[in-house]
Amino acid sequence: MELGTDLTLMGRGAEAAAYVAQALEDAEELGYPALVRTALVDLGRARLVTGELDEAAEHLERAAVLAESHEDGYELARARHGLADVWRARGDTAQERQHLRHAAEAYAACGVPEAEEVERRLG
Repeated sequence: MELGTDLTLMGRGAEAAAYVAQALEDAEELGYPALVRTALVDLGRARLVTGELDEAAEHLERAAVLAESHEDGYELARARHGLADVWRARGDTAQERQHLRHAAEAYAACGVPEAEEVERRLG
């Protein structure tokens, strides 16, 4: 999955999506819920890069539901952060800020540096 993440960061969303989609399929087949949540967030991020906003939102929303049900605060924060980016791309700043607030709270509870980035965006 790391290759998919790296490709996403390089703006190569279509390639990233192919790698992450395979990782998601493998995680689902093997029954690894933590990897499923991570792969869903990463696939959502890759789809965001390709401009497939509906698909990105679908993957990120599924990741958020699974993360919440498994009490996985970090993946919940990542999913909310991704959803904020989807809403930003759609031009809906109210929805973007709502998801950013949720992401900031979840990141802060995890004590990770991503909390600072989100707080800066919230201004």
